[in-house]
Amino acid sequence: MEIKKFNGVKFRVISVIIFSISVLSCSITKYVPDNSSLLKSVKFKDNTTKLTNSELHAYLLQKPNSYIVGLVPFSLGMYSMSGRDTTKLINRILRKVGEPPVILDTNLIYDSRLSLQQALENKGYLDATTSASYTTDKKRTKLVYTINSGSLYKIRYFSFDIPSDSAREVLNRNYTINSLEGRDFDVDKLNALRDDITRIFRNIGYYKVQKEIFSFVVDTTELNKRVDIKLVMNEQYKDTALIQQIFTPKYIDRITIHCYEELDQSELSDDTIHFGNYTIVYNSKRHIFRPQFLMNKVFISRNQIYNERIANRTVANFTSIASVKYANITFVEKEEDMLDCNIY
Repeated sequence: MEIKKFNGVKFRVISVIIFSISVLSCSITKYVPDNSSLLKSVKFKDNTTKLTNSELHAYLLQKPNSYIVGLVPFSLGMYSMSGRDTTKLINRILRKVGEPPVILDTNLIYDSRLSLQQALENKGYLDATTSASYTTDKKRTKLVYTINSGSLYKIRYFSFDIPSDSAREVLNRNYTINSLEGRDFDVDKLNALRDDITRIFRNIGYYKVQKEIFSFVVDTTELNKRVDIKLVMNEQYKDTALIQQIFTPKYIDRITIHCYEELDQSELSDDTIHFGNYTIVYNSKRHIFRPQFLMNKVFISRNQIYNERIANRTVANFTSIASVKYANITFVEKEEDMLDCNIY
């Protein structure tokens, strides 16, 4: 008896699903204008790249309505169940919780092809091309993008052309001409490499080094599906005096800890004390944290070379205090390659 009851429930659930699909399928083109069509589906053909179809889908500039389990366009169905009289509450509710039909825009097909092609090139398929075709029946269009990826390019050599002896010395300690040999050419990974190079400089004193300074030159000339990568400085940073400033290490001078409480205006009373090589500024006479406690949270010391990692650890130390809502650290450049440090 229990088995029959379970089968009965199962049958009713399946019946409801089939009925819902039938009703929604019949009504989904209700608000599709004449001489237009609903973008019912988008598929990819001949995709042999390392990008999945789901990843390629993210680069489309027009996507079909969402489906539940790939079968039921529930949100579109809800919208289509609404009447045309928007003064009625039920119609407004159905439209608010629903999703209007995606009307095929052929201009966006071309733009999506370009977007897909750029994405493929960024992942190393430098000869990639795309095409698109579609069929329409009863105001419903099925769209197919065909991917012709070509070969995946690999990196041969990695070099750098930076007009600074100190910068080249740092790079030579961390990278060689073969550092990237055999890896897939991938713009995202090159951007990550640029971030890593920037961190290396900023962790050994080069406060003025920012990732925007650097870019890559890619050479594919006569290399048989291989590329040479060169790290260079962007033109606006190649002034001799500016290069000298950028690649000169900075050192810490004064360190000020600003310890502020949330107080009424009547309770505010600035109080500054000097504790060792640190200056502590309170906005109350009661000193909510003792100077020694604050000093123990700071990894930065006077005359220390600037190090971004240590600065971030100091901020993390302060934010770990339960009563601290916010912590930040800033640096002010001074003469003679020194920085004043302010911790808030």
